[in-house]
Amino acid sequence: MEQITIASRIIDTIHFTQEDGRLRVCFVNGAERTFTGVPSDIVREMASSASPGDYYLQNVRNCYRRAA
Repeated sequence: MEQITIASRIIDTIHFTQEDGRLRVCFVNGAERTFTGVPSDIVREMASSASPGDYYLQNVRNCYRRAA
């Protein structure tokens, strides 16, 4: 799992496994969310977005299956 540090007010780091599309989002408040089936281009776009938090809210949170 690759760790990617991003500049965001709500997200501390993201961790991504390209082989299975598993994305773990670690928030600055200590919460974590894991999603499955996330394409690598979505992760790249979120990491390079002007607002990774907004990108997460609009393009990840309700768009991909959350792992238990």
